[in-house]
Formats: sequence, C-alpha cells, structure tokens
Amino acid sequence: MPKACTRAQQELVAFPEPRSPYHGTVKARPITTAFWVVGVLSLGTSLVPIVNGEQGYDTAPLWHAVRALLEGGTVYTEKGAGDLLYPPSALLMLLPLGALTLNWAGRLFFVVDIATILAATAVLLNVFGLRWRGLAGAIALLGISLAWPVLFTIDAGNVNGPLLLGLALFLRAATRGLWTSAGVWLGLTLALKPLLAPLLIVLILYRRWKGFAIAVAVPLALSALVLLSAPETRHFFDRTLPLLFRGQNQDIQDVSISLSSVAARFSIPDPAVVAIQLVVISATGILVWRRWQSADRSEPRRLVELSSILLVGAFLASTFAFPHYGIFLLPLAVSITDRASPYRDWLTWGALFCLATPISWQLELLPEGVNEVLAERFTFALLILLVSVSLALRRQTQVQTASPAVPSVPVAAPRKARVATGLRERPEHRRGIAAQDAEGNP
Repeated sequence: MPKACTRAQQELVAFPEPRSPYHGTVKARPITTAFWVVGVLSLGTSLVPIVNGEQGYDTAPLWHAVRALLEGGTVYTEKGAGDLLYPPSALLMLLPLGALTLNWAGRLFFVVDIATILAATAVLLNVFGLRWRGLAGAIALLGISLAWPVLFTIDAGNVNGPLLLGLALFLRAATRGLWTSAGVWLGLTLALKPLLAPLLIVLILYRRWKGFAIAVAVPLALSALVLLSAPETRHFFDRTLPLLFRGQNQDIQDVSISLSSVAARFSIPDPAVVAIQLVVISATGILVWRRWQSADRSEPRRLVELSSILLVGAFLASTFAFPHYGIFLLPLAVSITDRASPYRDWLTWGALFCLATPISWQLELLPEGVNEVLAERFTFALLILLVSVSLALRRQTQVQTASPAVPSVPVAAPRKARVATGLRERPEHRRGIAAQDAEGNP
C-alpha cells in the first residue's frame, strides 16, 4: 500500500494539473459591477428608439397652455385629449416652458423625466435601507430600463416623472417623522397634477392634521395666485372638471384601463358598471382599514402598502386611467425587498409583470374574444393586486393567531447568585487564591 501511494505521488509530480495561462493575472470582478454595466446598457438601448422617434407628444398641451396664458388666450377648452387638464396651479409650475420653443420643451421634459425617475428610485431604495450605488441600485436600474410605464413616461414627456419623485420624497419624509415636509411634497404633486390625491387618506389615518392641511393648502394657494393674475383660468372649474368627471372623450376611453372604460368596451350596462365600481371602492376601503389595523406595523412598509392600495383602488374606480400609471407602484415593488414583506409571492410578482411588460399577449391562433380579454391585462393586473393584498392580510392574521400567547402578567425571572468574575482582580491576588486552593485540595 505505501508503494502504491508513492507511485501515485510520483505521477502527480510528473504530470501536474494544467493551469490556465491567465491564472493569477485576472481578478474576479464583483457581481455589482456586472449588474451596473448591464443596467446602463439596457437603459441606453431602451432610450435609442425614443431619441430617434417623435417624443414629447404629452409636452405639447402643456407648452400651448403656458403660451396661451402668457399671450392672454384660451387655456382651458373642452377638447379633452390634447388640452390642458391640470389645475391652474400647474400653470405656475410649468411657466418656464414659455421661454422655450416646443422642440426644446420636449427635450427638457425628456431629461427631466429621466433624472426624476432615477432620483425617485434612489430615494425609495434609501427609504428601505438599500444603497443605490450597490447591487440593489444596479438591479433597480435594470428593472426600470425594461418597464413599459417608465419608457412611455420618458417618451411622452409628461409630468409623471416629477410626480414619482414627489411621491418618493413624501414617503421618505413621512418615514422619518417629518410630516410637515411630507405634506409639502404631497401638496406640490397635487398642484402639478392631482393624481396622488388618494394619499390624503394616509395623512388622515396617521392623524397628521398639519401635514394634511399643508398638502391641501399648497395647490389651493398656487391656484389662487393664477386665478387672480389670469381670470381666464377659472374655466378649469366649468369646462375641464366636468370633462374629467365624464371620462374625457372617446379617444381617451379607448386606451383607458379603468373599470368603467373596460366595461364600455365589453358593452356592460351602466347599472352593472356602477355596482362594480362600488364593490371595488368598498373592497379598497376594507383592505386599507384591515392593513391599518393589522398587527404588522413595521415602517416604512405599512406606509407604502397603504399608499399602494389606495392608488390601485383609485385607478380602477376612476372615470379614466392609463396603463403608464403603473409607474406609481414602484414603491410597492421596492418594498418587496423587505424580508418580512407578505407580498413575496408569485401572484404579486405576476401582477407587477403584467403592468410592466410592453408586449401584448394577442395571438392569431386564439379567438378574437379571447384576445380582447387578454388586451385588458393592465386592468386585470390591478384587480389581482387587490386580491394579493387580501391574501397577504389573511396570512398575517393566521400567523398572528398561530403565534404563542404572551402572558398578561409578567413573571419575574429567578434571581441569579452573584458570581465574581475576577476580571478586575490583580494578577497577584488571583495567584494567591490559586495557591490557597492548591494547599487545601490535595
């Protein structure tokens, strides 16, 4: 046996294991750098068709409205699509567009949307204790570079990028207990576009009345300044508001994902549509209240989940909503990184995928009716999110019920005898004690 071992060792020495010619010269790169490279290249690739195309078609109504305000023309009409649909306070915030041409205004919004979306992503990562420079930031960059709501927002040149940043800053300020600042950020988003108005309910739930008052006062004060300086803008209340409550025109309804718009495309009677809307509103209110009363009160996850539930319910029950509104569910997607999140399941991720993918599911092999149903995947995804919230709350209740009960009367722990550790004794004293022990113990 020893001879066999010696012979094997000699063979290993004679025929050593081959080594790569680059062994020891090329260092392994961290996975973070690889993800950052892929994320940057993916974002750049996604922006190429936007740069080559005719971006900024949502910027045109904003620019024309500002020019009409400066020239004393009509700002608010009843056209719907292609008209300014924002409150008078938005004109004050968009006033710098008047100094630019329409082409340069579109380029400005292209840059602003990219910068605000990236900044909002970094803020949301920071809210959940993640470093935007690390692996989480690289993965987030890769995700938003493939998300259709993000790419549509950049291509259209609308105000959803700044709104997303305002939402992220609102959540960050509220998480830190700065509710006055949170009210300011929410108020600025409402002044620009009151799409995030359901989040006022969050301030009511947390009983932050000062923040609520500020969030309401900011758009009212800015609108009052515009109304005093340009009385023509009062037509927002008698022309644009009724148009918004009617769901705008047919062109908007054809692309809307709200329940009323989808029901109209399937020729569902109006009484049934109203009943469905009431059911969704009631379900949203119940889910919000159950989440608020849940034993899981860890922040900022509870704040983000409450905000997301309200937004999903509002998008479904409104007179119109667009598919790219899914960009405002980015906080919910980031919150799933929390290991304690109850939404780390296939149902939630499937719904978020349906909201983010730009590819339709229509197949020529399927009947036309099936393709029409699949075309409404954005609406179904929002409904699935409400279902996932209900299931998550049920799981939380089951975990709470299965957990051992905590005794109502605390039981005092038995007192332990005090034992000298001897850490502060001098070495001479310890040696003396050891010598005495040696003499008394044979």
